[in-house]
This record gives sequence, C-alpha cells and structure tokens, in this order.
Amino acid sequence: MTPFKALYEISPPQLALGPYQQTNIASVDSLLQERQRIDQQLRENLAQARARMKTYADKRRSERTFEEGDWLPIEDRNEDPRPTPAKELQTRLRGGKNSTGSQWLVQWSDSSVEDATWEDAEALQRAYPDIRLWG
Repeated sequence: MTPFKALYEISPPQLALGPYQQTNIASVDSLLQERQRIDQQLRENLAQARARMKTYADKRRSERTFEEGDWLPIEDRNEDPRPTPAKELQTRLRGGKNSTGSQWLVQWSDSSVEDATWEDAEALQRAYPDIRLWG
C-alpha cells in the first residue's frame, strides 16, 4: 500500500510520463508541454533527493576489511540486558485507595542485598514467568 492510498483511501492518479505527441489543438498542445515540464521537474527533484540521501548515508558508512582469522564480536540479539530477580527477601501486603495486593522485596542478580527493591508481586510474575523464587 502506498502512503497516498493509506492517506486518501484511493489509488494515486497515474501520470502519463511522456514522450508526448504534438497535436493540432493549441490548448491540448500547451497542456502537454506543461505536463512535460512537470515530468522533467519531478525527475530532477527525485535525482536531487536520491543524491542527498546517498550523501548522508555515505557519511555514516565506514570501510571495513576483514582477513581470515580475525576475531569478530558476535551479536546476540536474544540477550536480555535486564537484571533478573535472584532472591525474594520479604513479603508485605499493600493497601491503598485504588489497589491492594502483595509486594516482594527482591534482590536482583547484578546487585547486593542493600540494593533490593520492593516490587509488585503480580507485575513481577508477569515480567519473569520462568523464574520461580516465590511460592
């Protein structure tokens, strides 16, 4: 789907891109000449836009060469950078105007007991369904 169709919910009008023939009717002839001028302007604008995009894209590129035996970092796209709950230290009930439930004092995998935080029990179980530190 083109952006035009997504916006207007109809297919875009098709511009007949020349070459145009000469006619004997002056108004049609002037319309065709105007259309040729517009087509040429569109082609020039597209060429300039492509050149501009290429210039900016090339600024961010760097030439890299690798030889056999080079060590390269392997990107693990499945790696989760979030720390995981390591231990449940305490449990408390919380009550308020809008919600009630339990909270757990959680020690995280990359921090000490002093850095433990109180977390909503239901939210923690949803975020870490595979970890079974709690009952």
